[in-house]
Order: sequence, then structure tokens, then C-alpha cells
Amino acid sequence: MVGPKSLTANCLCERHNAALSPLDDAARYLFTAMKSCLEKAPDASNYIASGHDLERWLLKTLKALAVSQNLARGRQRLAGTFASDVRILEMLEELGRGPRGPAFTA
Repeated sequence: MVGPKSLTANCLCERHNAALSPLDDAARYLFTAMKSCLEKAPDASNYIASGHDLERWLLKTLKALAVSQNLARGRQRLAGTFASDVRILEMLEELGRGPRGPAFTA
């Protein structure tokens, strides 16, 4: 079983962690809104979430999962490293500059 603490990885410096922390707020807002919609009548509320921020949160989360070695293909853990041409922090800052092809090394 994977607990919440094992999903945390110190893979960012303080500056990047502080700069990217609003992405955690964007994800929290989305999940809170989804929960609210599921618990109430579907037409009870309208929510607007930033797709750009959510994409960047997913990328940040993917990096943490890779560094903590909590990613697997089938039942085989992945190495936790990205291909040499994948610059996650640069992608978080400029999302349009993503790599072409597979991002992970097996």
C-alpha cells in the first residue's frame, strides 16, 4: 500500500517549490469542486478551473512520483529518471516546450 507520505518527494529547490505551490491550490480547488458537484445536485454550482495550471500540477506531480520511484509499468518499477532531453522545470515554466517521444527511461 502506498501512503500519502511516500508520494512526497523533495525534488524541487525552495525557489521552484514556492513558485509552483499555487499549482497545488489549483488542484485542491478542482478536487473540492468535483466533490461538491458529486455531493449536490449537478446544477447547484458552476466552477471554473485553469486547465493550464492543472496541466502544470500534473507535470509537477509526475516529477514527484518519478523521483520517489512510485511509477511502474505493469508491476515493474521505473527507474525514476526522465530521458536526458526532458527538462521538467523548464516545461513547468514554459509548457509549450515539451519533448517529442517517450519521457521515461525504463
